[in-house]
Amino acid sequence: MALSEIEKTDVVKFRLEKANSTFAEITILVQNELYRTAANRLYYACYYAATALLINNGYETYAHSGVKALLGLHYIKGNKIDKSLGKAYSQLLICNRIAITKIGLM
Repeated sequence: MALSEIEKTDVVKFRLEKANSTFAEITILVQNELYRTAANRLYYACYYAATALLINNGYETYAHSGVKALLGLHYIKGNKIDKSLGKAYSQLLICNRIAITKIGLM
């Protein structure tokens, strides 16, 4: 189901706020040597920002692999986002999967 413009604006705003607040947690986690959890929060900060970008441009997916695929298809291959950032996102996804396995969330 497609979002209305008002719903889309609200979801994008929420996702960006969530990205910022999640990113803000990382410093505290690193200071406390909680590196796996910090990696998880870094991935999610990027994920929330990426979903905001996609939703803002009319793409809807809530699967992590779908976000990665749509970013690659519409932004990396389209040269709207540098390839190095796409690679970094992919590496964060892998790190997150390792981190959540090791901290027992999976």
